[in-house]
Amino acid sequence: IRDENENILVDPGILQLGRYGALKARLGQLGLSPQDIDTVINTHCHYDHIESNYLFKGKRLVIHEKELEYCRKLYWPEFANAFLNILRPDLVQGDRQLSSHVKIIETPGHTPGSISVLVETPDGTVAAVGDAVIVKEDLLELRPPSVVTQNIDPEEAVRSLRKIAALSPSLVIPGHDAPFRP
Repeated sequence: IRDENENILVDPGILQLGRYGALKARLGQLGLSPQDIDTVINTHCHYDHIESNYLFKGKRLVIHEKELEYCRKLYWPEFANAFLNILRPDLVQGDRQLSSHVKIIETPGHTPGSISVLVETPDGTVAAVGDAVIVKEDLLELRPPSVVTQNIDPEEAVRSLRKIAALSPSLVIPGHDAPFRP
């Protein structure tokens, strides 16, 4: 995401994306390098969304405050230090406007502090929702996401799906599926 001369990356992904160069190559296709990223947003703290954070050491990390605590319980404290605290955590609680066109909203249920990123574009709202929507059927059928992993609170997960649907996004980028237009 590029807004107000800032480059924002959502969920850098699993360790291998960084280690084997896939993430750097994709950034290169966009004319960017890891050094060009100003802010990393982690929608939640599951390893497959945060391990390539290491490429952005020292950069701003936007993550919900509940996720830092959850990460320390889910894995071990050193894991959180290795993949979260090497950046500069900017802990959010509640919804927050990050820039003119980028907003963070709470979408808990998959994890205690799951967040989604809304980007206002000329074509409508793009919602990068992490695992609040694992695959498109989760949102289309308003079912608790469960293809990859279970939710900590399935009922809360469905409330978050309803919240996302009520925004009428023009494009949804789920955690483990291709972007789609609902």
